[in-house]
Order: sequence, then structure tokens, then C-alpha cells
Amino acid sequence: MTGVYSIAEVVDDSNKRPEKTVFCVLPVDGENEFDNGQMKSLMAVSKMVKNNGGKVFSDLTTLAEFLNGGN
Repeated sequence: MTGVYSIAEVVDDSNKRPEKTVFCVLPVDGENEFDNGQMKSLMAVSKMVKNNGGKVFSDLTTLAEFLNGGN
């Protein structure tokens, strides 16, 4: 993650179209890992998205199940 534009977009979408907003944060992806400060910020964004009615996930399996018709 090098910019914040996508973060602004997901928060905006969660306000305008919460039923279509999906946000997934993967703390570690292969050799890439968010630091503690980044994770704190991403968890705050996750909370905003969830409070606005969007769906928030922290792993790809649960995200895939949701996208494939799960609750």
C-alpha cells in the first residue's frame, strides 16, 4: 500500500452503496506485510466500512464464500 486513494474510495462507496461495498485486509500476503501503524489505520477503515453497512473480511476464504453466495 503506497497511497490512500483506494481507502478514500472504499469509505465513499460504503457511504453511497453499502450493500455493494466489500473490503478485505490481509495483514500478510506472501512476503508483504503491513506494519503496526498501517494495520491500525486499516482497522479504523474497516470499522468505518462496517459501521456504514459494508462487508469487511480478513481472509480470502471467507471473502470467497461470501462472494459465492454465502452469508
